[in-house]
Amino acid sequence: MTANEWSCMSVDVETSVFPTVICLYGITSGMQDRFGIATDNIAFVFRDKKIEYWVKDNSYSVVGKYFLNMFISNRKFIEWVGEQHFRLFEDFRKLSKLIKSFDIKRCTNKSLFGIYSIFWDKTLELYTISCTLSSIELDIELISSRLREILKKKNINDDKKGYYFTLLTTPEKSTIYEEEKIHFLDMQLNYPDIKDRLKSYLGKYYWIQYGFEGKVMNSETSTRAIITGLSKNNGQELSKIIDNRKNLISKQKEAEKILKLNEEEKFLFYLSREVVCLKSIRKAITFFSACELRPVLCEMAARLNLTMGDLCYLLKDDLKTALLEGQNEYKNIIQARKEICIFARLDGRLVEFTGKEARDLLDKMQSSSNKQVQLKGTPAFCGKAKGRVKKILEEKDMPKFNEGDILVSYATNPNLVPIMGKAAAIITQEGGLTCHAAIFSREFSIPCIVGVKNVLDGLKDGDMVEVDAYKGEIKIIKND
Repeated sequence: MTANEWSCMSVDVETSVFPTVICLYGITSGMQDRFGIATDNIAFVFRDKKIEYWVKDNSYSVVGKYFLNMFISNRKFIEWVGEQHFRLFEDFRKLSKLIKSFDIKRCTNKSLFGIYSIFWDKTLELYTISCTLSSIELDIELISSRLREILKKKNINDDKKGYYFTLLTTPEKSTIYEEEKIHFLDMQLNYPDIKDRLKSYLGKYYWIQYGFEGKVMNSETSTRAIITGLSKNNGQELSKIIDNRKNLISKQKEAEKILKLNEEEKFLFYLSREVVCLKSIRKAITFFSACELRPVLCEMAARLNLTMGDLCYLLKDDLKTALLEGQNEYKNIIQARKEICIFARLDGRLVEFTGKEARDLLDKMQSSSNKQVQLKGTPAFCGKAKGRVKKILEEKDMPKFNEGDILVSYATNPNLVPIMGKAAAIITQEGGLTCHAAIFSREFSIPCIVGVKNVLDGLKDGDMVEVDAYKGEIKIIKND
């Protein structure tokens, strides 16, 4: 990246200003207050029900290098970060119990705003701490590049490098999403005798689809989902997940011996596994907390005569003046942000742009962005696949996707999960070792390459391609 060049790190679709913008505050003012360093020249662009994350001149990598050095020089730091994630999960569980103890409709505006404020402050703390993890991989693949350099020095072929990279960066501990998948597949295999299993499943995971579809699971919807997939579940997928997990640690120990990794090299691979695991926990926390806050948001929206969607264009200070001071400027704020809004930290200042100012800034960022195409990226899960390209950028694109297609996206997100499991391979333009696509592909053993710069310009819908996720390469066999 050259000087004064902006780059789009990632894109999320079907998202809203709240609570996403709290992440910006976390990696800027939150980090400054807690760690004495902040990301500068970063912008969150909201338009057309999606968010684009932009950085200038690799500014995020400055923070990433700082934290990677901190993780390496103080090996207890990753343990502390992990402990804070689990503490915050417990804090949100306590907040959930508090919300359920109230009759929300009888709460005063002050009480509703108080609950909302606790959520905001805890979410800010979560992003402040968890962005120490994403900073070492998102903008520039700081940790992945080090791991690849380690493997490059070993006397092994490219296929083996990809295999060992995937193996040694896969967390030893199963994520909550993998555990949910195991529980779900087990219910399918035991249908219709699932009464007790279903009760246990919903008690643990009722919130887990909230970030995917905005819905809370119940016995009716879960049973319907179980029945829908009965014909395809012959036990092989469940066995594969369990077997992969059972043999993982022994395979990792064996790989460390074969590669003759020294203690520092072992630690870097361990660090990568912890980062992947903790990012999955962060996702679980955000899904759970958003699900539990929904009754409060619904009540605030009703009192302000707004839809839930419109309410989520308002931030903490906006709601304070609307709920507690009775001011009604919030409708103008919503209208302006709906068209386009940019929240950014530029040259040390947090700023917001709407309307023409926002469009002009976006034009400036886009015009300075590098458009060079290279069909090569980072292997996230090894394997080879052949199939037709289907570009899936948002939920409305999903119906065109067929089982066995190659899923190509800017960066996958939870809304795309229903089709990700059908993909022969997954390719993303952005992301690294710890991105959503990388974590998902590891959990469900789907060949995946991430960080393929400008792949959306290099591939077209219908192109027949061969994906080599050992080498991180995509080859066009036939153009559509």
